[in-house]
Amino acid sequence: MNIGDLSNRLAGRFNLSQEKSQAIVGEIFDEIKRFVNDGGHVAIRRFGTFKLVQRKTRTARNPKTGAPVVIPARRVWKFIASKWDEK
Repeated sequence: MNIGDLSNRLAGRFNLSQEKSQAIVGEIFDEIKRFVNDGGHVAIRRFGTFKLVQRKTRTARNPKTGAPVVIPARRVWKFIASKWDEK
């Protein structure tokens, strides 16, 4: 399922136009993105947690030549799925 599929399903379920449903879904994901990029973390119960983590500088190898390559430190998104209890 992608964002388009999700918005189409919500449009049918809640009797919304596809444009309105796409706008709502887009705003939800934009707000999550803004909050996490500002240093917060978003925890959605029974779904998961979005947060930014700092990766350290590390050395890797070029698989073609075997030469060492330095990968700089950077911030990356991390998603941790929550445990799901079917009750």
